[in-house]
Amino acid sequence: MSLQDLKENIYQQKQNPERIEQAKRPWLKKFLPNSQPPQTDITAPAVGLAPVKKKWSKKIWILIIAGAVLLVASIGVGAYLYWKQNKRFFNDTKIDLQIEAIDKITSGDEVTYRVHASNASPVTLKGLELTFYFPESALIQNGDPIQNLNWPDLAPGQNTEAEFKAIIVGNKGDQKEARAILSFQPSNINSRFQKEAKITTGIILQPLVLDIELPARISKNQPFNFSVECLNTSEMGFSNLALKIQPPTDFILLASQPAPDQDQKYLWPIDTLKGGGRFKISGQGKIDQVIGEMMTFKIQVGRWQDEKFDILSEILEKTQVTLPALDVSQKINNQLDEYIANPGDSLLFQIDYQNTTDIALPEIVLKAKLDGKIYDFDSLNSPEAFFDRASQTITWNSHSKETFKLLGASGKGQVQFSIRLKPDLIIQNFSDQNFSASSLATCDSGQVPFDLQNMPIHGEALSQVKIRSQITLHAKAYYRNSPISNTGPIPPKPHQKTTYTIVWQLVNLSNDVNNIEVKAKLPSHVTWENKISPTDAIISYNPVNGEVTWKINQLLANTGALRPVAQTAFQISITPADNHVGQTLTLIGQSQASGTDAFTQDILTSQNNMINTSLPDDYVGQPGQGVVTQ
Repeated sequence: MSLQDLKENIYQQKQNPERIEQAKRPWLKKFLPNSQPPQTDITAPAVGLAPVKKKWSKKIWILIIAGAVLLVASIGVGAYLYWKQNKRFFNDTKIDLQIEAIDKITSGDEVTYRVHASNASPVTLKGLELTFYFPESALIQNGDPIQNLNWPDLAPGQNTEAEFKAIIVGNKGDQKEARAILSFQPSNINSRFQKEAKITTGIILQPLVLDIELPARISKNQPFNFSVECLNTSEMGFSNLALKIQPPTDFILLASQPAPDQDQKYLWPIDTLKGGGRFKISGQGKIDQVIGEMMTFKIQVGRWQDEKFDILSEILEKTQVTLPALDVSQKINNQLDEYIANPGDSLLFQIDYQNTTDIALPEIVLKAKLDGKIYDFDSLNSPEAFFDRASQTITWNSHSKETFKLLGASGKGQVQFSIRLKPDLIIQNFSDQNFSASSLATCDSGQVPFDLQNMPIHGEALSQVKIRSQITLHAKAYYRNSPISNTGPIPPKPHQKTTYTIVWQLVNLSNDVNNIEVKAKLPSHVTWENKISPTDAIISYNPVNGEVTWKINQLLANTGALRPVAQTAFQISITPADNHVGQTLTLIGQSQASGTDAFTQDILTSQNNMINTSLPDDYVGQPGQGVVTQ
């Protein structure tokens, strides 16, 4: 069918659906398999078909999508431009923070730190907070190593600064770092920003030079000598200085010249140290530490003012704790180091010695130097030894003890001596108190082998004898010879009240005694009258158990000898019953006193017998005067 015939069949005035469908069939054959394409012009529009409508619909959708994309992009660009405009191009790299200070100093110089901040951004900075960190060990006027400062707002193009001053101390070669942190908030942003700056100052000179002389090895519990020196190498003087020693644990300072501060055990004040001047301490100490350990001594010099010590320079020195080649120990009556005795006691001293090396030591000399005026040297017994009365020294050597010609490797032995203490202490003035005696045992070799030249040879052991004080309590009862007036019949009578005064007296010998308590109980037939003398005496009565207590905080040495006897009194009464007739009534039970010896830390006690109405200490006390009569 020709294209013209197809048009006529399709576009006729009376369109019949069946005819239209019939007219399409030859045309659609080109889409079917095994069909031949029609030889027709397909560019002509077909009336009533939809291809034209589908083409225009796709373009519309493309336009709608493109418009939506453009709209979103426009909104984003606008928002960005708005944000950009409001931010006004703030950049924190436009904010600068710097610290200016000298880069090289002498320890002890005052350094001024200048902190600069500048704002090169177009935005005002608000809430500026500056935190400045001083270098370690800096000496600051107010003592605070971290200081905070609030700055006013910093407008675009403005700058500001602050100064901080401190004395910088340290050793030569130290690098001391200062640091500053600036916190701020741009006026158009809700976030805070920080800038940090640092600067380092080097110490090229330390004018106060410290030096310590300390044995490379020290023996456990053996005294050793040391010296500490401070040298001012500058031309300027230093005032309000002090030298301080921080020793290892268990160090004991035995002596020093000059003496340390009264309140600070290891601190020596230096009023002024002139340019080129020296300050030296010579001392002796001992240490009780584990054998083989390394001990560190720290020596410091610094400013000492208003009980505050600020370090200017310090050094460290180490030493090792060892046993000496000749180790000795000493016991008194089988007690090590210290013994508490009474006047008149007998003492047995035992000295043990040992060669701690694997090399024999020749010509051993062992000595015991006795010190103390309470020794009775006439009672000394020291076998195999010589005694020099002038120096109060007992000596054992190869002439008196054969084994001391050569003490073999790890060789050991023991010597003994005995002595009595004087039975009576001589008390002549107030300084005669805290009596003690000592024995210093030392051991040496007359010829030190070459292999032991660098090792401590000398061994020693100090033992001390302390004399405990003695307190004596006297309990007495009075009627007439009394600090408190008494009434009632003597001898006592049934149903009639008679009052008595009990007097307690304390005597103390050679040491102060603390926390004294005197106690006694009243029998049930005795009444507490609540009268005491002196009125400020600390006396209490317990009606439940009938106990009377007298307390004294401290009883000084020589009370009752150079000082008056300590005394108190209180009044009691009895009203005898008929069944008491013919009896002597007890007024107070056994009195007991106790207290702590301030020198020896011993608990001291004394007691006195009960007292009855016979009144043995009152002149009225005559035979029969204390018996209850009708």
